[in-house]
Amino acid sequence: MNSKANTVIVYEQNVLLLRVLLYLPYMEEVLTMPKAKVWILVSELDLASFVFQKGWDMQGLHGALSFAAYSNEVPGFQAFLQNRNHLFIKEDLFVREVWEQAFGCDYPTSSVITDSTCTGEERLESLPATLFEISMTGHSYSIYNSVSAIGYALHDMQSSLQKYRMLKKGGKLHLQNQQPWKLHYYLKRISFNNSVGDVISFDMNGKLLVGFDIINWITFPNQSLHRRKVGKLDPWAPKEKMLMINDDAITWQSSTNLTIPTSLCSDRCHPGYFKRKQKEKPPCCYDCIICPEGKWSGKIDAEYCSGCPEDQYHPLSPELSFIPNLLVFWKLLKIKI
Repeated sequence: MNSKANTVIVYEQNVLLLRVLLYLPYMEEVLTMPKAKVWILVSELDLASFVFQKGWDMQGLHGALSFAAYSNEVPGFQAFLQNRNHLFIKEDLFVREVWEQAFGCDYPTSSVITDSTCTGEERLESLPATLFEISMTGHSYSIYNSVSAIGYALHDMQSSLQKYRMLKKGGKLHLQNQQPWKLHYYLKRISFNNSVGDVISFDMNGKLLVGFDIINWITFPNQSLHRRKVGKLDPWAPKEKMLMINDDAITWQSSTNLTIPTSLCSDRCHPGYFKRKQKEKPPCCYDCIICPEGKWSGKIDAEYCSGCPEDQYHPLSPELSFIPNLLVFWKLLKIKI
């Protein structure tokens, strides 16, 4: 928190650890309150938190940026989550554990019902986003497309077998025994539009052709969270369009006065100076050194100073750097006369 860096890249797959660090001052474990930072979070971040963190302040994550696998909102997905009886489906043991963690209740194992017993009437939409996101995330969208791809591949495989490899037994047609590995041939050849119109296909190496969304995290005092798409990273687009960011759509930490924050170890070097790296410090830490006599720099954060042309002279003081331009102007003026 004492660092001059305003932007921090977090290489952590779960936001749980970051939330614990930001909450330490409230637990009186450290004295320094968290300063406003811009957190840049990795792709496929797991936002799930423990139930005891339900009331923790989320404002420290306000203005964060993260990368997420491209996703789209599938029609009917939220209605499915809200109407399905998740808790009492016998085959779905995984959901029981998630349900207990999210709502802080116990799965009913006997006829005895207590105040802490899960009833199944708990509503997923009532949970804060830190415990459960009801919108379709990159994880969910990837699974949705994976299942759809398997379905299309199986359909193509069965159609092929029905057409070319059917045997007649007892007056009925039976498919030959299907080996699972044979599905790969059909899977890598598929290309289809899913229910939201996105094209799902694989490249020559068997990788799904998909990019990344750039997400801006917006938190509110009631601990709710909104994740807004503010850009994208498309590896297959032309180089100049590979990374697209809408600066005007980003909400920054309130302490930045809604301007793009800077995160530099050193102040920028003005024209007339060049950068010299500080020993045993990161590359962004440097000193600004005035150009020696006979040399100059005409841009901000110049790496070196260039030699002056033979007909020009650059003074030692950068404040007088306008003189060479005046001399050139005067020379041109005399030629014109």
